[in-house]
Parts: sequence; C-alpha cells; structure tokens
Amino acid sequence: MQKIIIILVVSLLGTSILMAQNEIYGQIEYTHTTNFSRSFQRDYSLFFSARHSNYIEKNIEKRKEKIDQEFNEIGQQINRDVPRKNLTPQFFYNNRKDFYFREIWLDQELVVKEEPFQWKWNITEETRKIGRFNCQKATIRFRGRDYIAWFAKDIPVPFGPWKFQGLSGLILDVYDKDQVLRITASNVNITNQSEGDVPIDQSKFAQAMDIEQYLVKKKELLIEDLARLSARMPKGYQNLVLDEDCDDCKEQVEFFNK
Repeated sequence: MQKIIIILVVSLLGTSILMAQNEIYGQIEYTHTTNFSRSFQRDYSLFFSARHSNYIEKNIEKRKEKIDQEFNEIGQQINRDVPRKNLTPQFFYNNRKDFYFREIWLDQELVVKEEPFQWKWNITEETRKIGRFNCQKATIRFRGRDYIAWFAKDIPVPFGPWKFQGLSGLILDVYDKDQVLRITASNVNITNQSEGDVPIDQSKFAQAMDIEQYLVKKKELLIEDLARLSARMPKGYQNLVLDEDCDDCKEQVEFFNK
C-alpha cells in the first residue's frame, strides 16, 4: 500500500514546523531573560518531537571577569561579574516521564534529576496572536511565583522552555507577574529530524543528583569561591562571607525549592 505523507508548514515570525504522519518535529529559538538586581539575557533553542524535548543554551560568550568597588550609606560594596570559563551549554531535557537539567555553576557542571511536578494549569478563555499562531492563556503558581503562559494548540506537544510543560500545546511565551523571568519565542525552523535527532547527551544521567544535593553543592562551591576571592583582596580587607539573605540569593534559590 502506498504511504501518504502530509507536511504542514506554519509561519511564526519566520517560524515553521513539520508534521508527518501524526508526528511533529521542530526547533524554536527563545530569548530567556531574568531580572534580579541586574538583567541577564541568554539565547536557547528548544528541539522537540512528540515524545521529548531539549531546551539547550546557545551563543555562549567568553568574557573577562570584572570587579568594581563602590561606597554607599551601608559601607563598601563589591560588584563582581564572573564570566564562565566552562562554555558547556546548559540544558533542560524532558521525555514526558523524566526531567533532567544541566547547570554550569562557577564553572562546575551540575546535572540534576527533578522529581515530577503536578502541572495544574488554570486554562482561561483569553487568547492572543503570536505571529500566526492563536495562543491561549494559562496560569499557574510554581515555586513561589505566579506565571502566565501562552500556548499554541496548533503545535500539539506538552513542552515548553525551561521547566515549563503540561499544556495541550507548545508554550511560546511565559513570564511571571513580577517579570523576574520572561521567555519568549522568536522562530521555529522546519527540520527533517527523526525521533533520534533531538540532541541530548544522556551519558551522565546515571550520576545525576537530586534537588537537595544540588542546592548543597551550589552553596559549597560559592563558599569556596568567596574564599579564593578573599585571598586576592588587599591586606586589611575582611574576608568575604556568604550572605544568604541577599536578594539575588533568595530569588535564585526560590526557583528550585519545592
């Protein structure tokens, strides 16, 4: 019997996806912005099929470390811009059953397996157009923040950028009400990928740590880094210590605590 293959190409800001025989493959480019004391912007690509997705960091720049000192009403403040020497890309991998991510923290590679989260989205009737896609609004409370997501049912996969998932269409725009985090799609390119072409290196998954181990390891690495920085300070300066009540510290940990 002759097989019939149907290919549907849809445009979103120069965007396209490929559907073939009930399968769907694609690649979306996202701008990933976080706003703590300063704003950080990174580029990611989301590779997806109907069965799994991988949100991978790209365009990682090599920069020099910068240390600035300033004096204010509470005393001396040291601002340190720490560049990455380890340019291994961060990723967030979802195969519907398991979720892993890799973070580069103070040049150390941390691979983490997350326990399943119950994505109890509140789906509203509100819609908006993103490119050529009709997107529907959904909201959720996730780890201390209230998020709004816009998803496209025309791309019928339950994936999205970062850790977001669990809707009946791909998430193209998501942000919290305070605008600490915003992730916005720019385009999706048509591909000839097969299921095995979603790029992922699973070789280190067996040694992945859990969230509790991950938070302990991050703290240990930060204390070690502050000790190294203290050793470089001029004579007479006090050793630098970790301020666990700092705004950025609390905001970043909030993303990972259950």
